[in-house]
Amino acid sequence: MRQRMGGSHEGGRSMLGEHRLDRRDFNRRDFIGGAAKLGVGMVVSAGLVGAVLEACGGSSSSPGSSNDLLAEGRKQGFLRVAYINKKPGSYIDPQTNKLVGSGPEIIEPLLNRIGIPNVQPTVCEFSAIIPGLLAKHWDLSAIPFFITPERCAQVAFTDPEGQFTEGALVRSGNPLNIHSYKDMAANPKIRVSVQQGDAEATWAKQIGIADHQMTTFPQEALAVQALKEGRVDAYLNSTYALRQDIINYTGKGIEVATPFTGPVINGVETIAYDGWATRVEDSSLRLALNDELHKMTTSGEWLSIMTPYGYDKTMLPGVVTAVSLCPANTWAK
Repeated sequence: MRQRMGGSHEGGRSMLGEHRLDRRDFNRRDFIGGAAKLGVGMVVSAGLVGAVLEACGGSSSSPGSSNDLLAEGRKQGFLRVAYINKKPGSYIDPQTNKLVGSGPEIIEPLLNRIGIPNVQPTVCEFSAIIPGLLAKHWDLSAIPFFITPERCAQVAFTDPEGQFTEGALVRSGNPLNIHSYKDMAANPKIRVSVQQGDAEATWAKQIGIADHQMTTFPQEALAVQALKEGRVDAYLNSTYALRQDIINYTGKGIEVATPFTGPVINGVETIAYDGWATRVEDSSLRLALNDELHKMTTSGEWLSIMTPYGYDKTMLPGVVTAVSLCPANTWAK
């Protein structure tokens, strides 16, 4: 039996005109470093024209301070949204100099349909998205987070857009015979890695994986590299994310452990559900996004968009809602 559990896979800025950048700005450094070097914010159409990314951080004043963020977004014609740099979710295409990926292809049409035609994108580390949202540096997480009780106490979530089983990335041949969280907890010599801010760290502790076994990395690429170099023995994430890691980081010498049993909590294997994070007070925006997301998933449009990115129909969330995943929180009442 598997347990339904939202988990993965946180003053105003002047609105400048739409602008194109020479892609050399993104080739000299990684995506995050390039954005930090630029330190500017631009408004970008939902059609992904001329993507320019705002550096992580900023003031906490308007826009984004309205009592009704949906109305404010419609009035000003844009919202500030936060991405991370990770394929296939969101990244700059070096050939077109545009922001592309599964994230923009889903969230930007949804915003357009609720009357917000443009976005002002920011790129940040994964662990900074929710803190930045709460500080009103941006208005919405453009990447979905696993919906966990810990996160539900901080922010409110849209209904899930997908569901995921958990897995482990290991060295080829799986020399330590890792096939479950329980296996790792039973062998204190197994070294386990997670990305900073990921739900897998919490689950690992709940299952009994000791602190001395755990290493946390600020970026997923660093965790994968540590595995390749033999500094850790397993990297934990959703099975979907791990398959993408093999594609993104040249998977020679590593593989997804098969078969694998994810974290079993209260006798039930965890299934993670992901949704977009909003501030608790922004209920009108959240409900409007839910309405359009439901139309997109039930019509088959969501699956059509996401299939090229490695999704399949088993990853549809069904009838699970954010409220059912976070029943104890006031925003879910």
